[in-house]
Amino acid sequence: MKTNLAKRMKVWIISPFSDPSNADSADRYRYICQELINQGASVCQYISAFDHALKCHRRVSLHAWRCIAVFEPGYTRNVSIQRVISHLIFDFMIFFYFIREIFRSGLPNIVFAVLPHNGAACVAALFAKSVGAKLIVDIHDTWPESILSVAKPNFMTLIAYKVWKACADFSILWADDVFGESIRYAERANNVRDRFRLPRAQAIYIGGDLAYYQGIQPIDTIPIELQGAKFILAYAGTLGENYDLDCLVEAYAAFEKECSDAGLLLLGGGEREAALRSRLSDLCQRAWVSGRISHRAILSYLKRSLAGLNCFKPGGNVAYSYKLNDYLLVGLPVINSLIGETADFISKYDIGVNYQASDPHSLLEAFRLCYSRWQEDPFWGKKVISFSSQALDRKNSYRSLIQSCLDVSN
Repeated sequence: MKTNLAKRMKVWIISPFSDPSNADSADRYRYICQELINQGASVCQYISAFDHALKCHRRVSLHAWRCIAVFEPGYTRNVSIQRVISHLIFDFMIFFYFIREIFRSGLPNIVFAVLPHNGAACVAALFAKSVGAKLIVDIHDTWPESILSVAKPNFMTLIAYKVWKACADFSILWADDVFGESIRYAERANNVRDRFRLPRAQAIYIGGDLAYYQGIQPIDTIPIELQGAKFILAYAGTLGENYDLDCLVEAYAAFEKECSDAGLLLLGGGEREAALRSRLSDLCQRAWVSGRISHRAILSYLKRSLAGLNCFKPGGNVAYSYKLNDYLLVGLPVINSLIGETADFISKYDIGVNYQASDPHSLLEAFRLCYSRWQEDPFWGKKVISFSSQALDRKNSYRSLIQSCLDVSN
């Protein structure tokens, strides 16, 4: 039901990496925009004009809410100076888009900024406080901390790192409400907020639409490269530098020699796609790389698999990921390299196996344990579905976040 309070709310959402074009996606910020519209609020979403996943510029189609593509030149590699410069241009330009929007539709009641971009969130914080709007910050990832898993700072980059981190600290400090996509991300915010006795950040996992995931049917025919494979391992996501993909290939090549019905799916594309295709061709018999495919297609392949690979290199600060969310919501046990809360709940709820990142022997043993577990318990996937149905249903888990966007009382 639309409330009088919601009808008065004008909400600006700054979510550069969001993709509002795909109604089927698990995109957190698209869902928030849609829910706010459903409850009668007026929404303006600011996204990047450059598509991070496809590495190309995009046009914004019509939506139920106003969506503005902020210019940035783009980049070809995720870990590059080119990307930093591109984001800095976005951060600089967004202020002028704010001014233009004020002349078009007036001042917002709520400014909702996503970290990253740290610079854009900092600009949003300054803007919100200058016009008397409520500021909400949601931590989608911890940059620049996460980049340290693939790039070691020198003296100059360390200075940039500290400035970058200070921008995030500033927006976290001045926010009225803070949320994080994991407990670790919320704790990162509380390291700042607790010093000033500010209300603590709340962790809300990404979540998804249970009906959407349940409605996906398994792919009818697996790729010819995997014909005969019954124990299929699947990695879904970007084939990039910060993922533990070399370790994965090495461990799978060894596992394939001892497991005659094993198969490997790499569902996605990215900067390392060609190199991985070549290496898999040299080392493995039953492996396939899809390239970029739709989210619905990824899920249909996952539903033909028996384990999802949540493989990250060591040293980063990633706590939770969209790929992990997809695995759990389709009922797929997870082979995981992340330490901390993800490893803890995988063990606690018996929904997968953990391994030590960048250790092929540890990953090989995880493959063996997962294979044995499926032999012992053919209904293991139902335990995963039970967990995700309770913990990851966004209709319930996002409720406090949506309410924060409709309430200016604090």
